[in-house]
Amino acid sequence: MIRPVSLPSRSLLQDSGPALLGLPQNPSPQPTAYPSKAELLACLPPELLTINPVKAWGSLAMSLGLSLLAFGLGTQIPLQLSAAPLWLLYAVVTGTVAGGCWVIAHECGHHAFHPNRRVEAVVGFVLHSLLLVPYYTWQRSHAVHHANCNHLEGGETHVPPRSDAPMGRIVAGVSRLLGPELFGTLSLITHLLMGWPLYLLFGVAGGEDYGAPTSHFWNAGPFRNGVRPLFPDSFRRVMLVSNLGVLAMLLALGLASLQFSLARVLCVYALPYLVVNAWLVGYTWLQ
Repeated sequence: MIRPVSLPSRSLLQDSGPALLGLPQNPSPQPTAYPSKAELLACLPPELLTINPVKAWGSLAMSLGLSLLAFGLGTQIPLQLSAAPLWLLYAVVTGTVAGGCWVIAHECGHHAFHPNRRVEAVVGFVLHSLLLVPYYTWQRSHAVHHANCNHLEGGETHVPPRSDAPMGRIVAGVSRLLGPELFGTLSLITHLLMGWPLYLLFGVAGGEDYGAPTSHFWNAGPFRNGVRPLFPDSFRRVMLVSNLGVLAMLLALGLASLQFSLARVLCVYALPYLVVNAWLVGYTWLQ
């Protein structure tokens, strides 16, 4: 026969709960001790803290070589509506492969590609310019992103608008109008396809501290409205260098359009470009 179990009264639990549970009474809160950066690094195997130039150059050769091969194959696909499935497959594969070049430039921005900082800067600058990314300004904003990840004011990417802010009220109104399913689908599409260019040009989804809009291409008015600048005045020179890299790539694409056709350049370059950006926004958004 199972005897019923009588539970202690709520008042008894409130008065002597810790003692009943075998816990010390009136425990004083202890401050959480987080390990220092040096302590964390000391836990890693030495080979993870040493840059291997041979592996770095090998990764660059593989990513760049496969990307050039994929883009070369794209020049052979006919510009016909019947070839649309082939163009879609080309965009996904080529954009995914070319994403490796984006990631290598990202590692250069973190000083994780090569022990020689000048070599590293040149590699990152060239790769990002080929993908229409202003390298040095991105390197600066990306460092701000890591320093303030998921911070509502100081964060730099994918910062949601506050509900009482004008943009927050607009977003909430559109969500109610469209419904959660349609609004979520449209948000996913616009983020993945348009989010990255809009972020570079106007600072869309940036943190409140830096104001709106901000731009990776200019750090004066009208792109300087925050309580602190995303790009200080001292950053103007390297910002212009980054702009020149992007302009050089745009000029090359324009000349290619004159030589071949605008449709060919859009299909061969712009389609994979959208996929590269979708990967970038996707995994950053998930973080």
